[in-house]
Amino acid sequence: MKKWMLLVVTACVTFALTACGTSSSSDDKKTLVMGTSADYPPFESKDGDQIVGFDVDLAEALAEKTGHEIEVKDMDFNGLVTALKTNKVDIV
Repeated sequence: MKKWMLLVVTACVTFALTACGTSSSSDDKKTLVMGTSADYPPFESKDGDQIVGFDVDLAEALAEKTGHEIEVKDMDFNGLVTALKTNKVDIV
């Protein structure tokens, strides 16, 4: 089940980042907001004020590859889909 979820998350993040464009010019870098519930280590957790984990590392690597910046916001798990639907975040 975890492998299936990892595959789905990877596919969704890849799609979201590539759908936003692939400009690699530093002047054109767009900041994408990633909403996450940082209470599921090792995928995402808090290290002081910083959110760390596999999902954050994956999003940052994909963003770097496509010429974007990532801003990670910690949110309640139940509000992630709503935040995505109302454009408060770009990816979850």
